[in-house]
Amino acid sequence: MDELNKFLEESYERSLEWGRMNEIHIVLGNEAGDLDSVMSTIAYAHFLYSTTKHQSDDRIAFFPVLNFDRDGMDIRSEHKYLFEQADINLDKLIYRNQLNFEEMVRDFGNTNRILKTYLVDHHQLRENDEVLRETVCRIFDHRPLDKYYSWTDFNMKMRIEKVASCCTLVADELFKETSYEVDSKLAHLMYCAIVYDTKGRDRPGTLDEEMKSKLWTKSTYRLETKEIFKILDELHCKCDHLTPLQILTRDLKFEKGILFPRLSMLAVDFMKFPNAYDAIDTLCHQYKSDLAVLICTRKSSNEQLVDVGVFFSNLDCEFKTKFVKKFNEAKFALLDGKYDNFSIFKFLGKKIGRKKILPLVLEIYENIKGS
Repeated sequence: MDELNKFLEESYERSLEWGRMNEIHIVLGNEAGDLDSVMSTIAYAHFLYSTTKHQSDDRIAFFPVLNFDRDGMDIRSEHKYLFEQADINLDKLIYRNQLNFEEMVRDFGNTNRILKTYLVDHHQLRENDEVLRETVCRIFDHRPLDKYYSWTDFNMKMRIEKVASCCTLVADELFKETSYEVDSKLAHLMYCAIVYDTKGRDRPGTLDEEMKSKLWTKSTYRLETKEIFKILDELHCKCDHLTPLQILTRDLKFEKGILFPRLSMLAVDFMKFPNAYDAIDTLCHQYKSDLAVLICTRKSSNEQLVDVGVFFSNLDCEFKTKFVKKFNEAKFALLDGKYDNFSIFKFLGKKIGRKKILPLVLEIYENIKGS
């Protein structure tokens, strides 16, 4: 068994008996579970495992936790492809539903046992992970710092930088530690995540490009950058085997009570699926959310088309009217309003994605609610 699989299997086995551990290190990715989150989680956990002097103590554990359930892996085709290519057993990975963080924190509390959490590709804990807040000691993220979510009272290290991929930041940390040898399979997995996040393009002079180059030299796989991106993008965009609810949940963020699914098709096309409307309604009920914002993109020959579907669940007409007005002011034109509580908007600017739409929607929501 190779080094990476040995680590993953040992981590999985110890997660089944976490109660007997004296020391646990949790590396937690974001709830969207995109490629860079998943690969960063595994890479940084392996790094901690390899560089911490635990002297083969079988009561110290390092858990790379993928922040979605096991079923969630089956709808992430690009992830499955890379793991199968690297001969990694998907059933020996640790998924969010396999660990009870609340019980773990309670069990470790007021004892000499150690529980530490490392966040990768996010710096805001969602509601059911909030119990880990006081155990967080390190954060890596490439999103802008949320001014509403403060870590100032906590003794921890934070690295937040504007790069294309969180794998870039984690890889940089790994290469800085001279005692650590980056595993060839991990190098390939992180390399592919950066390629996907940079859309298969070179970015000379950037940290993304520097890390991509270093990871390439460590990897034993030799597919060209553009070929890797083409394969991963086609897998990600292929949705005909998924239900509308699975399409909504496979790349989903939940921020301050608002749902932000990212789709690789336009909202007008998604609504052509049978039961698409019911799927959005079901998702809102599952998360007890009164607003879902579908961020939808589709590539055409020379450009990327963007539209946004907004589902108003349990929100009155006054809120909807104010939201539509403020969204119009942000260059989103109302395209379709044939449903009473679902509207589709087209972005009139040049380029926009979830990183910019999410804070915009949060600000609009807070302003309307506060008025």
